[in-house]
Parts: sequence; C-alpha cells; structure tokens
Amino acid sequence: MTYFDRAFGSNDIGEAEQWMDAAYGRVDLDPRFQRYDERMRGDDRFFLTAARMDGTYSCLIDPGLFIVATATPGFSWMRDRDEGSLFDQPAIFQPGDPYSVVASNTEVHAVGFATDALRRSARLLCGDDELELRFDGVRAASRESAATLLAALDLVHGHAREGLLSNDLFRARVYRHIAIRTLDSFRVVGDRHRLRVSAERRHSIYRLAADYFHEHASLPITLEDAAEAVGASVPELDLAFRAYAPGEESPTVFLQGVRLEAALRDLQAGDPTLGSTVGEIATRWGFPSPSRFAAQFRAAYGVNPKSVLDR
Repeated sequence: MTYFDRAFGSNDIGEAEQWMDAAYGRVDLDPRFQRYDERMRGDDRFFLTAARMDGTYSCLIDPGLFIVATATPGFSWMRDRDEGSLFDQPAIFQPGDPYSVVASNTEVHAVGFATDALRRSARLLCGDDELELRFDGVRAASRESAATLLAALDLVHGHAREGLLSNDLFRARVYRHIAIRTLDSFRVVGDRHRLRVSAERRHSIYRLAADYFHEHASLPITLEDAAEAVGASVPELDLAFRAYAPGEESPTVFLQGVRLEAALRDLQAGDPTLGSTVGEIATRWGFPSPSRFAAQFRAAYGVNPKSVLDR
C-alpha cells in the first residue's frame, strides 16, 4: 500500500470543491465559504485527516467512501429527518447516503475507509463472505461505544501528527485498530445477534491462541495443537488471525514472530564468553537451521543475530 501525505489550503470556493470532491465524493459549497485547510495521510485502504473550516457555510456531501468524523463546536449534519452534531459524538457517513452540513469556524478530524477495504474487514470479523456492508444509521450504537471510538480516534490522530503512519507495518496496525473499533461501534445491518456472536467468537479464538503461542513458543507446537487448545478448527484459527492480528498475518507467521522476538531478547541478554551461541538460541526457539534463522532474523530486524549477540 503506497503511503501519501497531502495538504491543501485555499480561500477559492472552486478549488475547495474540487479538492473535497476528489476526497469525499460530490460536494457543493455555499457561497458564504471563506477558507478550507486540510492535511490528509494514509494509503489505499484508509486515511486520517484534520481539516479547518473558516467562515459560516453549508454544503451537501454525497460520500464515495465510509467516513467517521468528529469536530469542535460548530459542525452539524442532517440526513433525511435525522440531525446531530459532530461535537456531541462521532458519526459515520456511508456511500449512497448524502447528507447536509452546516459549519461555522470549526475543526474536523476524520478517518475515511475505502469501501472495499472496510467491507473485507467486516466480512473477516463477522465470518460472512457475502456481507454487503451497511450501517443502520449515523450514530454509534451506544455512548460507551462512542467513547471507545473517540479514544481510538484520538490515539491514531496522534500517531499521524508524529509522522508514524509512513511506516508500512505500523500503518497496517493502525488500520486494523481503527477498522475494528468502527465496526464494533456502529450497527451493521443484518442479523445482529449472529454477526455479534460470530465476531465475538473470532476475537476469543484469536486472543486465546495468541496467549497460547506466547506461552508455548519454545515447544514444538503445531497449528492443530493451538486450535485444539482454544476449541476451534484450524480453518477457524486461520480466519480469526486474519481478522484480528495486527498485520492480518496467518497463525504460522504470528508464531514465527513470537519466536523471533523471544530469540531477540535472548540474544540481547546472552554472553558469548559464557557459552551463548546463535545456534543454541535459535534451536531453543524452534529454529533448527541456523542459516534459515539468520535469514528470517535479518528480514525482521535488519541485522544479523550474531551482531546482536556480540555487541
């Protein structure tokens, strides 16, 4: 996924409409518009954005993606007969549901999800390969879920300001975090009980299996062992990790990462003068081939394991 970092600022209504059309779908600004500034960071799956709206104006937005937004006082939205304020709680706007906005000297923080990306995440979480993602309304399911989502949004926007999103792996983790929080916070259209139970089961399988891998990483365990330990099948285990693991990695890749992290700690604590060797540490953590271990270690950390041990 190619990272982008874009900034825009203009007091020209035509330029502002063109920028917003490209980002959000059709946008028609009111002539009372004064100035619009925005900083947007992300990739093909999602982006985080912070925007400043000066003046008092109204606009119609017909979104081409899913948008979760919050704002300082001065931003209200209307959709059909429903209306609300982004200052009160986060809202989600989705493709095919145009909404009106009245804004006055306000700042907006939002995350935009490409439709295909968020739908894929929803299908993985809910275990429904045919799910056509729609949300039942604009508001979060509860005050509690809104508060949880706000905390997640604050965290990831902080990461963006610090420039951390340029790292591909970190950005994948951020996407996973905020996508899961979004899908947990708003009501997905469908059999809610079945979808909730399925998502809860997958999360439980992932959490229990991740703990199992950490506790038994030094043993010659298999995926079958882990699946049996958590009361799931191997296919269920695989789907749970692809739904909840930070980088959507498989259980095999996740276990390898756990073992590499453990080997790294032992290499850092080891002492060659007392007999510590790369081969002995590699074998301890399930890597019988020192050369293959060294290659995987270099791929993960960018250095040779021997240089860590001999530092």
